[in-house]
Amino acid sequence: MKNQSKLDVWAINKLSEGIDASPAIVGREMFLRGERHLYKIVEE
Repeated sequence: MKNQSKLDVWAINKLSEGIDASPAIVGREMFLRGERHLYKIVEE
């Protein structure tokens, strides 16, 4: 029997610009460095 992992997609979000770096996760926040902006995604 194969060991298979299942990935559940909870949401898909589109940004208006490309991302220039790896995401940084701090607690329940994720920071994304875009070409012009810094984004913070927070679980509410």
